[in-house]
Amino acid sequence: MTTTDDPLSAFADARASLRDNAKWVLSGTGALVVIVVGGTTISQVGALVPGSCRFWLAVGSGLFGLLLCAVPFNLAVEVLASELVSMRQFVDAKWGARKIAFEKVSTLTDPYLAERSVRKFVDAYEALLKQADDPDPTKSKAANDQIDVLKPTYDEIAQACMTQLVSVQFKRLINSLRMPGVLILLSFLVFAWAANPPKETNTTLPAAIVTLGVDADGAASLKAAGLDPVCYAPAARVLELSQTPAGMISGVLLPPRDGMAAKCLPTRVTVIGGQVRAGS
Repeated sequence: MTTTDDPLSAFADARASLRDNAKWVLSGTGALVVIVVGGTTISQVGALVPGSCRFWLAVGSGLFGLLLCAVPFNLAVEVLASELVSMRQFVDAKWGARKIAFEKVSTLTDPYLAERSVRKFVDAYEALLKQADDPDPTKSKAANDQIDVLKPTYDEIAQACMTQLVSVQFKRLINSLRMPGVLILLSFLVFAWAANPPKETNTTLPAAIVTLGVDADGAASLKAAGLDPVCYAPAARVLELSQTPAGMISGVLLPPRDGMAAKCLPTRVTVIGGQVRAGS
């Protein structure tokens, strides 16, 4: 039992301190997630090719990270909202944090109780509460007199159990941020990497003029762009400029060498699979 002048306030202060620490832990974890994921938007995930490795990696790691986040968040809620627990719930607890808290308080308190057991003390106190409602005023007064004597001890035990409960829950919160915390961070790092593929950059090609054939689709494309067939038939002279990672070449259609050159102006074209198309 505590020896401070106001043990109930001491227990309340201890719980308040643990809850404040839980808030900081929760805020720090949330801030870390925001920093890691902050650069990624849903539109970026939507821009990924459905069914691609990056798409499934982003979806899987994101969902896995969110599911893991539920563990510390749930434990933090337990730390921040665990006031409404009666002594009877502690006494009857068969497992979990309440049972652990009750056993710790019992170990420290049992030697100081006349009943030699917190469990027996609580049973006796609750029996007195029932006797206090006895219609016989003599029995009722005797019960109330005993309640007045035992109530400070009962309240102190109840506060000790609550404080131990918050302490156990806080330790579970901290433990959930160790290995699960590492997995959460790794999940969101993988998500951020998968959802942000490197931007495609074009490769500048050495200046070279190539002669390419023009198929029917290419001829239709060039004609639609306003070019006279004499500018690209029977073959097109293309100055290659750059190439995309997908293999598409950007270049300039040059005028033919013969006397029709004056009629044909240099025009931006693309080369896809060895075939010339209008446009850049």
